Amino acid sequence: MLVDADAVDAAYDDSETGALDDLLGLGGALADASDDEDADALVDDAFARRTRGAGAAVAGPKGWAVLDDALRPRAAERLRDAVAAAAFKQHKFVYDARTYAKPGVAEADLADDFGDAALADALRGLAGALAPALHATCGIYSSDAAIKLQRNTSGAFPCHYDNAGPPSKRSVTAVLYLGRADGEPVETDDGGALCLAPFLRRRVRLRPRPNRLVLFKSDRVVHSVERWRGISPRLCVSFWFDGEVNGELTLTRDRLRFSDWDAAAAFFSTSPLQRYLSRAVYDEAYVASIGAMRSDGEEAMLAGHERVVAATVASLRPLVEELRRRRGLVGPDLEL
Repeated sequence: MLVDADAVDAAYDDSETGALDDLLGLGGALADASDDEDADALVDDAFARRTRGAGAAVAGPKGWAVLDDALRPRAAERLRDAVAAAAFKQHKFVYDARTYAKPGVAEADLADDFGDAALADALRGLAGALAPALHATCGIYSSDAAIKLQRNTSGAFPCHYDNAGPPSKRSVTAVLYLGRADGEPVETDDGGALCLAPFLRRRVRLRPRPNRLVLFKSDRVVHSVERWRGISPRLCVSFWFDGEVNGELTLTRDRLRFSDWDAAAAFFSTSPLQRYLSRAVYDEAYVASIGAMRSDGEEAMLAGHERVVAATVASLRPLVEELRRRRGLVGPDLEL
């Protein structure tokens, strides 16, 4: 059974990884699976059972879940080697309607023909195995870029939502970490942690451990990725699952009528409309993550961010100040 990570003691000792995995119900679930049976399969029956629990956690107030040892061990190694051999190209991203190249990040998109049909089919099959537990679909056979491979040599990602606004069906993001391309263990000094910040809840820093699957709500978990410093590239696969079209489109005056601050905080914690306040409430985190990219567009991105924050504060100062105060009361980062 998955346990709300907020209940885990903040004084957790990193040396007790196995104990924490047992507490979360995530560790060792595939330890008894035989690699001799269906050796080419990425997942087994235990995968479906575990993803149902993860899907429930993602749909709940926490908004995220982690599955360690997600795939069969040997299958995960084969997948890592296949991804390492893929044809990658420079990753580009859009920030405030402008396109930039992200230093140290390359990607391969299943919407393009990157020359490995077997790998593409395996990843589509994995997405198909995940979708029922998430009550979502993945555009795995359409022209939409629903699955991407990533090779990270030095880059970082700024704070953002994967579903930043309408119209979008994107509901759940899944990231499967495959570790280092050379197969060596991911060390703490390698960096590259995925930082999830559910609104007004504890932030969690997730190391990119091999065969770790992270799932989170695309429209209400702002996240960033710390700079990768490993000698060998970091490899992962990202999946985006669709749900219903995002119906909450605009932050109107009607949406801002609350009986008290508790009601306001509860609403924004679970509503996609939090994106209209996120930059102002999490100002410092956005600024730090933009700087971590070391992109040529840093100056323009920071200027755009400052304009958004200033406009939000000017319009909603009491609300922003109260939510900033509440954010300050949230406990320390959870390290996994």
